[in-house]
Amino acid sequence: MRCFEILLRFIISGNTFSSHCFIITAFAFACPYSHVGLYLENATQTNTLNYHQNIGSVYSVYMFPLKKYKIKLGGRAEQTWINATFIKEAPPVIHQYLNFIPTASISRKIKKIHTLKLNYSKRIQRPWMFYLNPNVNTQNPRSISYGNPTLLPEITHSASFSWNYFFKKNTLDISLSNSFTDDVITSYTWLDAKDVSYTSYFNIAKSNSIGLNISFYGTLFKKMQVWASFRTSYVAISHKLDATRNRNGFSMGGHGSSTYNFKHGVSASITGWVSRGAPSLQSIRPVNYSYTLSLRKSVFNKKLNLGIVANNFLEAKQSLTTITQDVSFYSESTFVNSLFRYYSVSISYNFGKLRENISRKKGIVNDDMKGGE
Repeated sequence: MRCFEILLRFIISGNTFSSHCFIITAFAFACPYSHVGLYLENATQTNTLNYHQNIGSVYSVYMFPLKKYKIKLGGRAEQTWINATFIKEAPPVIHQYLNFIPTASISRKIKKIHTLKLNYSKRIQRPWMFYLNPNVNTQNPRSISYGNPTLLPEITHSASFSWNYFFKKNTLDISLSNSFTDDVITSYTWLDAKDVSYTSYFNIAKSNSIGLNISFYGTLFKKMQVWASFRTSYVAISHKLDATRNRNGFSMGGHGSSTYNFKHGVSASITGWVSRGAPSLQSIRPVNYSYTLSLRKSVFNKKLNLGIVANNFLEAKQSLTTITQDVSFYSESTFVNSLFRYYSVSISYNFGKLRENISRKKGIVNDDMKGGE
């Protein structure tokens, strides 16, 4: 069956960032336990940014069979208009750029249990407001940070080959991928002559990654449901202006769940996840993880469910250390979760079954924004 689709989309967005800096001048004590501060606005560090971003795009997808193969070809053209103006004296930021984003895939089923797929895609990720906000954060006078409203979007080209195997109501997916990203939005820190650090965001890097993804969903031993997924990538990130600052390393992520059903309405579940972000030009991120063990008892014809949950029961605390270093400095930042281990109970009651059929409708999802770090 052949299918051709075309879609138009237009997105209008606007944000206002107001940055006000105040200097305390005096205290007026109203009582021994409270006081009112008298503040004077610091005009040199006060400003307002009006940021407007409009996107117009047209999509087209064509799907058709070719002998034993299914082929899908698509393309998207996007025009972006950016107009950012400051209330006080500062040059406006005006960007206009056009992007063509193609996609292509070819797949084939073998004996109804194997599916092979080769895919290519291009992706655009625009900076989120976290990266754009030029508000100068001076809460720590030794560590100053601010956003960059002139950032350009990231452009990523990806190619992947995947194998899907369906057997005995179980599903196994394995895929290999390679992606290249230009104009990577990355944080960058530097020191001035007084050893005060400044951090902002720039399009000064590009990255190349090779990844492996494995996922499994099914039933083992007739009574145990298992769902697991793991991904790992080798990432090489390079500085566009200084090759001595290039870095490489591994990122990974995984999550899974397993439930075993005993007799008499008793079941046990264990779930967990692990994650480590890719290295950046200056930072090495820690391995983050969490796990949960739960026991549940169902009574009254499985309508009432009682459970006890142990979260991260092997450790009371968790420490996550991020290392940031460059030619002129070395820094370690540690986050300690003192409430890593905790316990809880759960009670749920099923009143009836939902009879109405609920189906997912096609729509537009605006997922081209890169979130904050």
